[in-house]
Amino acid sequence: MELDFNYATSLQLDLSATNAANQADIISQTNIGQQEQFSQLLLQTHREPLHILPQLMKPVPETQLIMLLSGAMKMKLWQHGKEYKYQTKPGDLFLTAAHGDSYEMQWNSNNEIPIHTFQIYLNNDLLAKTAESTCGIDPGSVNLLEGSCLTDPFLQQLAYALKSELKNPDSATQLFMDSAAQLIAIHLLKRHCRAQHQIAEATGRLPELRLRQVKDYISDHLHLSISLNDLASVACVSPFHFCRLFKKATGKSPNQYVIIERMNKARNLLFAGSPVSDTAIAVGYHSTGHFTNTFRRHTGFLPLQYQKLAT
Repeated sequence: MELDFNYATSLQLDLSATNAANQADIISQTNIGQQEQFSQLLLQTHREPLHILPQLMKPVPETQLIMLLSGAMKMKLWQHGKEYKYQTKPGDLFLTAAHGDSYEMQWNSNNEIPIHTFQIYLNNDLLAKTAESTCGIDPGSVNLLEGSCLTDPFLQQLAYALKSELKNPDSATQLFMDSAAQLIAIHLLKRHCRAQHQIAEATGRLPELRLRQVKDYISDHLHLSISLNDLASVACVSPFHFCRLFKKATGKSPNQYVIIERMNKARNLLFAGSPVSDTAIAVGYHSTGHFTNTFRRHTGFLPLQYQKLAT
């Protein structure tokens, strides 16, 4: 998933509306804080200007979901000859369809609290393939219902979880990101389309041979980045159906299962005297800090504490 950021519209400030005590805090454009690219998602944190003049916003190249993290503003949108007014608050969501219609936008902050947003871009191919495999519909007929200041607890919680993972990006997070992308695609098809789409539930069970092959694949690749597509390919089913069939067979999501397997292997390596940094790499974590936090969350001990207790 590669994005061309030339689509981004340069924001024009309304300096007359700024009452910031520290003029140095005034920013003249959207500032990207952190950005991480995954196979199905692009994640960014932004800091936005406090006040912007009315301006035409260009279409985005991929499905875009924005969550307001901090700040609050009065916003106006103009599209198709209509004016829309919004009072935003942290947690509000904004959904924009890929290659949709342009619109005009203006906002003014209610206070001088910095405006921070978390932005999620979903791979259009994933949305299309999910629509075809789960709904049996022509991907070209998917018509997302755009919206501003949306309230959607599921997407909100998922966005906060992705934001938390973004603090310590690692190859070991790939499966979580793939699973999250799949969940977003399914949820958008079910709840945020102009037409109601019925999602076909996974029926039957994962054959025992396929399940064993998937488990063996996971065991042999714990030191590498494991993707949802990799596991679905081993099982010979679509990623959507794999997630449901695997959980039905094991009681755990693919991501939960892989993390448990990684932590079990880490216990064995630490017990055998492996250094923490080497253990982290051996179970797929390039960041020792990320491994340490995950190990403590799952065992209640820091790796060194566990190693001392085991000897």
